[in-house]
Amino acid sequence: TYIPSASDATNGSVTLTATTNDPSNSCNSVSDQLTLYINQASVVDAGSDQVICEGNIVNLNGSMSGGASTVLWTSSGNGSFTSNTSINATYTPSVTDIQNGNVNLIITANDPDGGGPCATSADTVYIQINRMATVNAGFDKTICAGEQTNIIATIGGSASNVMWSTTGSGTFTNPTVPSTTYIPSATD
Repeated sequence: TYIPSASDATNGSVTLTATTNDPSNSCNSVSDQLTLYINQASVVDAGSDQVICEGNIVNLNGSMSGGASTVLWTSSGNGSFTSNTSINATYTPSVTDIQNGNVNLIITANDPDGGGPCATSADTVYIQINRMATVNAGFDKTICAGEQTNIIATIGGSASNVMWSTTGSGTFTNPTVPSTTYIPSATD
C-alpha cells in the first residue's frame, strides 16, 4: 500500500518503481514503473450554523477547495435561494420553514473527475428560525371617570412576557402580566 503525501497530491502524480533482487548473482536486477495519478477531491464547507428571526434572510458563507469548481445549494425546506449555484447565496425561508422553526441548507460540490475515483462532497448548515414576537393590547375602550378597567394583552411568536406602560399617570395592578387592571389618575 502506498500512501501519497500532500506534495504528491499537489503535484497530481507520483512514479512508483518496483525493482527485483538477484538472488543467484548471475542476472541483473530489473525494474518497472507505474505512474499513480492523484485527482484532487472536492471539499466544501457550508459555514457555521445560524439563528435568525422570522422575516430575515439567511446570508450563506460557504467555501470550496480541492478539485471543486462548482456548487449547488439545496434546502430541506421550501424557501428560495437568490442563486443556488453561488457560494455566498442568500436564502429566504418559506412559511413552512418558519412554522417548523428550522431548515437545513446543503451545499454540494461537483465531482471533479467525472467517472474517476473522486466523488461529490457535501456539507450542511443548520438554520434555526425564531418566531417574531407579537402582542395585541386588545380593543380600544371607553370608561367613565373614576372607573378602573381590566385589560388583556395577547402575546405570540417568541414572546414570553409583557410589560404594560402608559402615556398617562395612572397605575397598573401588575404591569408585568398579560391580564391586569389599569387605574386611571385624576389627570388622565
